[in-house]
Amino acid sequence: MVLKVKTTLPLTEDLNFLSEAKYIASKDEIQMKQLPKSDVKIFYTEILNQLTLRTLHEIFESEYKGHVQRIEFHAVSEGTDLKTGQQCQASILELGVERSYFVKIDLSKIDPEPCLDGMGCKFYKPQQLRSDKVA
Repeated sequence: MVLKVKTTLPLTEDLNFLSEAKYIASKDEIQMKQLPKSDVKIFYTEILNQLTLRTLHEIFESEYKGHVQRIEFHAVSEGTDLKTGQQCQASILELGVERSYFVKIDLSKIDPEPCLDGMGCKFYKPQQLRSDKVA
């Protein structure tokens, strides 16, 4: 049996990537410093890779009877298409993996990105998508 999993994930602009938060007692406020955009892209990619592997692992691990022989994983983000102005979903990644392949992977010893590449994971960059969330 093939299990199709579709999940919606936030765009990077919907998340707070802080490098530092400092309390200023004299002003009674918290000063927050954001990560540089180049670091945000790297961090977001790492989160996405680890989340994907964890999801696959948890499904195969919890479905111990072995009925699910393949998982097709599809992650999307939602926002406004900058070309049309319409609400849409944009693919972030797609992956299909067989149980027999995945269970042989020692997740404690791999690097997530090459591991996903080895499974044929397709990564997409929803660059033409803007968040609909209000700051």
